[in-house]
Amino acid sequence: MMITRTLPTYFGKGFGWADREFARLQNDMNRLFENTFSRGLYSPVRSVFPPVNLYENEENICLTAELPGMEAKDVEINVEADSILIKGERKIESEGSDVAYHRRERESGSFSKKITLKTRIATDKVSAEMNNGVLKITLPKAEEAKPKKIDVKVN
Repeated sequence: MMITRTLPTYFGKGFGWADREFARLQNDMNRLFENTFSRGLYSPVRSVFPPVNLYENEENICLTAELPGMEAKDVEINVEADSILIKGERKIESEGSDVAYHRRERESGSFSKKITLKTRIATDKVSAEMNNGVLKITLPKAEEAKPKKIDVKVN
């Protein structure tokens, strides 16, 4: 959870729009410096689009990515033995040139996200599916990366 605070302004009264603009500028600058320089060891860091979950079981590594409003044809997936790259372009239709945004948080444009894996995968067996804007990629582990049971012989 990210908490944004608005600090009180120290500008004089009676300047009308100038007071509001200086207050907005001061708060924007405070937020910029706070986000840039105050990140400690345990501070949350915003991730890059798309947000992903990565988990594994004995056989596979699974990756899910949230891609709301996108279709499978808009996404490109490239895999290597130890990494995966998700690329695409998210297009959001404009509401028109005659509107003034009060808040705009939905991002659009090209994205590219590469994730390095700790386990080698069988690239020829990777599969992907997209359902309701959620991309699920199944990355089967390479045979040499799977756990092996060793029988102990008795002499």
